[in-house]
Formats: sequence, structure tokens, C-alpha cells
Amino acid sequence: MIERVSLSRKEPKYATKLSQFRLFGLALLNNISSIVRVRGLFSEKSFRKLSTAGLVFTLILNVLAPFAAGAAINPQINYQGKLTDASNIPVGDGVYDVSFSIYTAAGGGSAAWTETWSSSNLWTETGSITVSVDHADCGGSGATKIAYSSGVNESSLAAGQYLWNTTKKEPAVIKSAVPASNYLCIYNSYTEWDSTDDLTNRVYVKSGLFSVMLGTVTSLSSLNFNQELWLGVTVGGDSEMIPRKKFGAVPAAFEAQKLDNKTWEAPGTIGSTTASSGAFTTLSSTYTGASTAFTVNQLGAGVLVDIKQNSASKLTITNAGDVGIGTANPTSLLDIEKSGTAKSITDIAEITNSGNAVDMDGTGSGLLFNQWYYDASAPAVADAGRIAVVAEADWTSTAGTQDSYMAFSTALNGAVSEKVRIDSSGNMGIGTTNPGALLDIGLAGTTLGTLRLEGNTSGYVQIQPAAAAGSW
Repeated sequence: MIERVSLSRKEPKYATKLSQFRLFGLALLNNISSIVRVRGLFSEKSFRKLSTAGLVFTLILNVLAPFAAGAAINPQINYQGKLTDASNIPVGDGVYDVSFSIYTAAGGGSAAWTETWSSSNLWTETGSITVSVDHADCGGSGATKIAYSSGVNESSLAAGQYLWNTTKKEPAVIKSAVPASNYLCIYNSYTEWDSTDDLTNRVYVKSGLFSVMLGTVTSLSSLNFNQELWLGVTVGGDSEMIPRKKFGAVPAAFEAQKLDNKTWEAPGTIGSTTASSGAFTTLSSTYTGASTAFTVNQLGAGVLVDIKQNSASKLTITNAGDVGIGTANPTSLLDIEKSGTAKSITDIAEITNSGNAVDMDGTGSGLLFNQWYYDASAPAVADAGRIAVVAEADWTSTAGTQDSYMAFSTALNGAVSEKVRIDSSGNMGIGTTNPGALLDIGLAGTTLGTLRLEGNTSGYVQIQPAAAAGSW
């Protein structure tokens, strides 16, 4: 689709002579191409000696999705352009000052983000370098060390940038920069560079073409991509071109759309520069660090977590810390609800010991109860009791071997030991681990077995065996 739009604007105050420029925008987004031609005004002042300066931009925008599930991204936007004169002839090779701004509106307003590529903030070295190919300081083979003398704006040099040799008219990629020692490393250039060559990390135009990575000079991390955005471009001392170019999406962004058009800040928290709410269709997280993998911080009066299935709450954590499973309104630290059937037992929870071996007797699952004790200097926790279900024999796949007992243990003098047992036959033992009757009280050979019947006053009736076997 080709659109032709004619626009005009007021002459910039600083311009002494004006000529026309044209902006050709070619956006390759989602495999859909569009061409937009805009006619406006441009100052010859911005293009040195171009008496009838014309500007033709061929834009190739590759807008990286702010969120890419499961993979890190390069948080920059590739921008390429072509500069020609009014006769569509490429402008002369050289460096140009270019400023890029991102807005939330097609016109007016203040820029949400601005990045300037100019001599005032970027680095240039003119004919005073030392070139050492395959230098050890740069990792040896495949990398070239370039020592320089100019420290002006050297902090703008960074790994991954293009470094232009304006003498040889060719770029190389910066491998690393060491401003403290006045040298940088590049991956070996196409031709061997000389000590008298001029170098810069500014925007360099060759045969009318240039390429930059937006976000190189000014980070894009503070920009909220979860909104409509427009790109404005300013070349030299001219005013900003019109109209602004609207940002589109790349195919990867459609995968991120599973987050219901919301974006994730990485690193950071949802709600600071991203949406504070949203219905996420799919959600997964993988973290291998030593810090907390997932944090929920509720600053208001609402619940911390409410996980639902078909609008029914399955897991709820209130702001008081109460956990509800099957209920949205837990009234204790753990509140479990499950809809069962009348006149039948509904299993609310299952506790499983997955350990298994040939020798299985004594293997079981238990609930251990603890209690804090008071200590003025160092209070701590001690075991207080246990309820356990234990295999009586070596369990196999044969049902006849799968017998168990239930044991109830309490603490005495700081040690937890069994006090009551119900075996697989239903016999209950109090004070014995081998009950021989439906109710077996006491230990054989002792006088500990006691049955006491309390009265409604302080009196009671007690049955206790004598020391001799078979007597009371």
C-alpha cells in the first residue's frame, strides 16, 4: 500500500535558507511492507554544503518485543536509513548528528524517551591511534586492540557498538572498551586499519546509508511499551520530521500477546512501569539464582493470592496469611474444604511416604507437632508430639501383606515416644506397643497398667494389677 501525504510547517527560526526534503518510510513489521512519502521543509544548515538539500529515509524498524517468554532479548531497536538529496542521489559520506524521540501521541506532547547521536556526547579520534591485530589484551586471535589519545566522551564506547573508520569508510564491532587504559578492542576489521585513520561511534553515512541501534546511548528500560508509541527523527539542526512513525509489532510480540496485551518488566515488578493487573492466559517462570524466585507484596487490604478454575477459588491466601484450599474465605492458617457425598467419607488430604524397599516393616508417614519454648536469650522449637501410620510388615503388591498400625506419641522430658497404638486388628494398646485385646492397658511385668474411674467429686475407683501374675 502506498500513501502520498503533503504537509507543511513553519520555517525554523534559525534557518537562513530552506529547501524541501522527503521522508520515505519502509517498515518491515510482521512481513507487511508499507511506504509513506512525506513532503516538508529542511534547512541546508543541517547538511553542510547541500544547497538544495533533500532527505530520503528508508526505515527498517525491528521493534523487539519487551517480553520474550523463556529467553533474554537485546533491549534495543534496530533503525536503518538512507539519506539522499532532492534528486535522490545519496548525500556525501560522513558523520551526521541525529536525534531520535519516542512519544505516546502522533503529534504534540513531550517525548517519553530521547536519544541523541552527536559530536557533543559521542567519541571521535582523529588520526592518533595504535592498531595491534590479534592482541592478547583483546583475547588474541580475531580481535584488534586500538589505543587512542582522546578521552572526550570515551565513556560512550561500549561492547556491541559499531565503530566507524571514517578514513577507510568501514565499520567494525566493538568487543570491549577499557576507558581507564585508553584502549578498546574490536573484532578484526575487513581491512587492516592504520594509525592515521579517524574513528568514531557517531552516526556515519556511507553511500547514503546508515544504521543505528536505538537504546545504545540512552537505555530504553524506563520506557513503557505497553501503549501506543510514535517515533520522531531530527537530523542536524532541523526541526523534527513529520509525521511521526508509529511503532508496530514483530512476530515474537504475538507470542507475548498471550499475556493479554500486558508486558513484563525485566528486571522489576509488575505495576511500576508495566500494567498492574491483567488476565494472563499462560504463565510460567524459571529461575536458577539464589534469591527468592517469586514474591507477592500486597500493600492494600485485598487477598495475596486467589487461584481459580472456572471462577471457583481453588487456592486463596489472605492478607492475614490464612491459606484456603477449596475455599475463598479461610478462617484459620489452613482451611481445607471439599464437597463430598452424604453418608460417605470424603478424603480431604493424602500423606504418602514414597520410600520402598524389600524390608518395609516400620516404614510410615507421620505428622510431627512442634512447640516453641521460652528462653530469654534464644527461644527455639522442640518436638512436642507425633501421629504416625506405620507398616506392620514388609509390604508387597499382595494385599495380605499390607497391614498397618497407628501410633500416637507425646513428649516426656524432651523426648517424643509412643503412648497409644491401634494395630491392624483394631486392638488398642495404652502403654504397650503390642496390644493383645481390644483394649490393652499397661506394660507386661509392671504395675503401670491402671484403669481409673473418676467420680463427680474428688474420689475415684482404680483397677491396678498386683505384682504377681494373674492377680489384682
